[in-house]
Amino acid sequence: MANRAKAEFLANMSHELRTPLNAIIGFSQLMEGETFGPLGSEKYRDYCAHILASGQYLLNVVSDVLDMSRLESGRIRLRPESFKVERAVNKAVLDVAAIAREKHVAIEVEIDSADTIEADIAAVERILITLLRNAVKFSPEGGVVTIGAQAVTEKIYFYVEDAGSGIGPEDISRLGRPFEQADTTMAMA
Repeated sequence: MANRAKAEFLANMSHELRTPLNAIIGFSQLMEGETFGPLGSEKYRDYCAHILASGQYLLNVVSDVLDMSRLESGRIRLRPESFKVERAVNKAVLDVAAIAREKHVAIEVEIDSADTIEADIAAVERILITLLRNAVKFSPEGGVVTIGAQAVTEKIYFYVEDAGSGIGPEDISRLGRPFEQADTTMAMA
């Protein structure tokens, strides 16, 4: 009952946070496009870009929390289907491409276009997007991030590699738990 209550609380809080975040994102997009006139100085345009990026980042975090609470409460069911690995990897690359371009981080893809997998495609795409987004976020400017998949004895292993600071051995065991992070000092870098 405690887990169900926690999941319900998270779902309700996530919903309550999404509404104002959507307003923040929408208004900052209007400001960025100077829909109602120029913003003035370059500093204001820079502030607006930071507001928009931070709002989108928070909306992604809230969406992740909402999805996790829906999974835990049983409101979302996984729907396995057969699909090409290439489809999920390409979706992740497309989703993160703009962020990578802004940071001058190259994304390299290493897949066999013939490989298929039986899984919930939305869940696989979400995992790959999260991993790729984090890799780009923690990569140095001008770096390279590699995303790929490798078939080994009837299994597909996905990987995302970057040249970021990495995860300390003391933090590895915690990372499989929901909402865990290792070092948060670079979270908004």
